Amino acid sequence: MTNAVGDADAAAHAVLTHPAVSRLGPGGKIPTERALSSQLGLSRHALRAGLGLLEQRGRISRQVGRGT
Repeated sequence: MTNAVGDADAAAHAVLTHPAVSRLGPGGKIPTERALSSQLGLSRHALRAGLGLLEQRGRISRQVGRGT
């Protein structure tokens, strides 16, 4: 059995340390979920959990139809 919180935290860390994300400034857009999940080797479900965690922590802002 996996720990959902640990998985989300690991996904969040993977997103923040990904080169395409780590060099972005405020207002920059990260790659699409599909591209990022493929590049990081994560399921889209795990990636979404990580992105949700980053949003809760105020590290990213997400808007439907506008990207992250």
